[in-house]
This record gives sequence, structure tokens and C-alpha cells, in this order.
Amino acid sequence: MIVEATYEDIHGQRRSVSIASERPSSLSRARFTELVAYGSAPIDAYIDAYRKAPPSSAIEQKTYQQACNALMHDPDIRVRIMELRRPIQRKLAKKWEYKLDHAFDDLQKAWDLAYLDRDAKALTKIVELKAKLAKILTDEVNVHHTHGILDKESTEILLAMRDTVQRRKALVKVESVESAEKRGKLDAGPPSPPFSAG
Repeated sequence: MIVEATYEDIHGQRRSVSIASERPSSLSRARFTELVAYGSAPIDAYIDAYRKAPPSSAIEQKTYQQACNALMHDPDIRVRIMELRRPIQRKLAKKWEYKLDHAFDDLQKAWDLAYLDRDAKALTKIVELKAKLAKILTDEVNVHHTHGILDKESTEILLAMRDTVQRRKALVKVESVESAEKRGKLDAGPPSPPFSAG
């Protein structure tokens, strides 16, 4: 029986492949696939599945890596790895799934309890949380706003402020050069070259 499947290659592109579903797979290949799907590094999975000794030389390491890469490029193995990982991904998604509707339902229950207890602080906090969830209220600081301290100033004032800052920087630079000269760290000028004819 031929089965159509898609997988992602090493470059992240989706590929379509036809697989004979009854194709026998060796136990070593199946073990390799399971180990990689459940989080082992491919080289470690290769050593474990094919019962190889850890590489003792760089040449042996390279040989293992090439065999491992050949296995990882096999479409059957890639598809099987994705099949084995899919249930784990679904379980994690269900475990951590908390949608906006659930949040609003929980806030409504909290609102009802706070209203019955006549707790004003809790009620205001619930209103604040609902506003944050609805994106009406946010704690983010928008640095691209148009209403700031300098927005009402004219261009001439802003240019004058820039000129003042530049003058102060130049004054500080001159003062630092003068203080360095007083300490004797600067010469009168650069040394003359030894080959000058003068």
C-alpha cells in the first residue's frame, strides 16, 4: 500500500513523498527513529541503535556522522520521527492551552465572588485584568508616541538646544586636553620623521 506523506527536509522546506507502508524496517532503524523522536541527538541515537562503540578517533566520528546524516535524510525516517513527535506536541498543547474565553470565564466567576463579598479592591483589579485581556489597557510604554515633552517646541528651539549641547561637548573636550597637557602627557606636536631634509 502506498501512502502519501509530507516532511520537512534539512533546509526547512516541505517535501511530498510516497511511502510503501508495508516496507520492512530493520530493528536498528526503528530504534534510531524512536530515539531521535524522543529527544536524543542523532549521533547518540546511531551509536545506541546500531550498538556501536563510542568513536575513538576523528575518522570514526566522521564515519558515524555521515551514516547518521544519511539516516536523517531518509524520507521514511523523517516522516516516522514526525509521526512519533506529533502526540507529544498535542499533549503539550492541551496541557498549556488557556484561551481568552477561559480567562474571561474565570474573571466572571471572580467578579461574582467579589461582588457577593463586596470587595471593592478585587472588583477594580478584575476590571483592570479584563481591560488588559481585551487590550484596552496596557502596561507597555510606547516610545513612538507623538505627545512628548519636546513635541510642542518649534524647530528653531530644538536647533538652538542642539547647538548648546554641541558647544558644551566641545568645551568639555578642550578642558580635558588642557588638563592632560598640564599633567605632561601630551607633547607639543607629533615627532618629526627621521628622514626629513631640514
